Amino acid sequence: MPQVVQEHELHTLWGLKMRTTPENKIKVKVVALLDFYGCFHYPASASPYGIAGIPDRIGCFHRLFFGVEVKRPGGKPTALQKRCGQKIEAAGGKWFLVDGDEALEQLRSWLEEVRHEREES
Repeated sequence: MPQVVQEHELHTLWGLKMRTTPENKIKVKVVALLDFYGCFHYPASASPYGIAGIPDRIGCFHRLFFGVEVKRPGGKPTALQKRCGQKIEAAGGKWFLVDGDEALEQLRSWLEEVRHEREES
């Protein structure tokens, strides 16, 4: 039997109604932060033609490529997700694992640092 979902348990993300899970609450914060800084970003989705382990969000900020993997608080990335993050960083990009407010602050701090550096040059 399908579970009944109350309207207050839903939120809108990318124009879609989503359950308010701990991970989705963090995704909403990540999207809001990236939008605030004016990042180009989009949700990456796995597909048979995609890249295994691709982060939840892919973006670019002041010509710097980044990926953001979002997990519920205390959640761990899969081996494929870690490997994809290593490849991104080996190629000169930045990879973030965001599982709560502390990790979100690290992302915000990086965005602020990049913005500050670009404004000075």
